[in-house]
Amino acid sequence: MTRCEEIGGASLTLLQEVRRGETLIVRAKVVVVLVSSSGKPQRLGQLVRGALERFVD
Repeated sequence: MTRCEEIGGASLTLLQEVRRGETLIVRAKVVVVLVSSSGKPQRLGQLVRGALERFVD
């Protein structure tokens, strides 16, 4: 299961869990950053941000 915890200026913080039945196997917090072709952080556009905001817990 993956949930979006937070949307930052150029990043998304995702919480992920892997389960086998009711047993939790692993839990991870993943930060995904949007970068330009030059390797610098690039702000999320309003269209993308709007589409993702409905997934924030």
